[in-house]
Amino acid sequence: MWQADSYSAAITALKQKYVHPDDVELFDDIADINALRREFSDIIPAYDYEFRILSPNLKEFHWFSFSCSPIDFSEENRVLLLTMRLVNNRRLIALENKTKSLLSQMDQDPLTGLLNKRAAQSVIDEYISTHGTAVQHALLLCDVDNFKRVNDCLGHPFGDALLTDIASKLRSICRKGDIVCRIGGDEFIILLKNARQRKGIIRIAEGIGTALRQSFPCGEKTLDVSVSIGVAMFPSNGRNYCELYSNADKAMYCAKHDGKDRYCFFDDALQDTCLFSQREPDDIMERPNLGVSEQLTDYIFKILYNSGNLQTTIPVVLQLLGSHYNVSRVYFVQRTEDNKLKMFCQWTAPNIEKMRTELPLVPYLAEYFDKALLDENLILYCHDTSTMPHNVYKYFIENDINDIYSFMQSVLLFNDKPCGYIGFADCMGQPRIWTSEEARSLSYVSKLISLFLYRNN
Repeated sequence: MWQADSYSAAITALKQKYVHPDDVELFDDIADINALRREFSDIIPAYDYEFRILSPNLKEFHWFSFSCSPIDFSEENRVLLLTMRLVNNRRLIALENKTKSLLSQMDQDPLTGLLNKRAAQSVIDEYISTHGTAVQHALLLCDVDNFKRVNDCLGHPFGDALLTDIASKLRSICRKGDIVCRIGGDEFIILLKNARQRKGIIRIAEGIGTALRQSFPCGEKTLDVSVSIGVAMFPSNGRNYCELYSNADKAMYCAKHDGKDRYCFFDDALQDTCLFSQREPDDIMERPNLGVSEQLTDYIFKILYNSGNLQTTIPVVLQLLGSHYNVSRVYFVQRTEDNKLKMFCQWTAPNIEKMRTELPLVPYLAEYFDKALLDENLILYCHDTSTMPHNVYKYFIENDINDIYSFMQSVLLFNDKPCGYIGFADCMGQPRIWTSEEARSLSYVSKLISLFLYRNN
């Protein structure tokens, strides 16, 4: 016999006061007495759902499993056993496994091996939402001072090496379990978990400042590199990634404003002491890799124009393109007179295998590739390799390049004849729609490489 009134009253009180807002709809579906009546009217299943419930101290949410099993389903009775059990540890283990999985996929920054911007927000948001507001964390936004001058004076390959070294130092300084990410050209984000004491946060910030403070010769002058750090606290300065990032960004620019090479904690007083609505032009120009394709191609032009050795410069260009557009592989193959495709160089993301160094250029493949000549930007789009002509698709499989699901390729011309191809390949398991921005950048870089390479030859 259903004790409907008392059951419904208890469920309503639990939902209104203790159930996490994001789980209310699920809780309604599984705990509503009318839903239970419908669920168990004809069949006798058992089910198990999980949702978050506020702890007795009303400060943090814990994961509970809600189980419903039939005990007596005779004609006279409808008796169900409803149980709840704490499954917080299992959820935390699942979160740790998810973090490890993200690190092994394309959410990893190819240059440094850290989590990239997209993964940073996902992992940090999930971590802080799982642990509730009773635990304090610190978000550190680290911006490398004078990084643009490093690239201008010492070159992008040196700049890439410096970023890799910075990432390694941040890993070694932070504690095991802290989340370290590269979210832009010269910006890094760190979530210090369980940062209960301010002096501990200061010790880590000062350690980062000391480790990253260095000088390099630049002509007759010395180029000083340092780091400006903005700190925002969870939950007092923000309850999600976006809020924390915004306030850490304000604190970081206050550190820049005060002379760079220092850290600054966010508090309400910052709103009145610094203007944050607009970034200074010099600060904006120090970010060549934050999604502005025109800026990226300008830098590539300078690299190629000033290069004394294209054999070493072109691989750097491919790496810049691959990292910027988050693709699996960027390749440059040349057509030989004996009808072969010879790999000039290629860049691959982590866990992506390299293509063969030499492939046969059969007539039907050349005909398919040269369809790019019909496009005003000399681009061949293949959003889904399964839609290629059958003989071309078979060629990909037979030559061990069947890991490509989508590609976009530009043809290089010499004396108005195809002499090679530069392409983006996506190997992430599903088709990809290439954007006009990606196509323009690929076309422009292909023309630059064709100009500088074959001019020298």
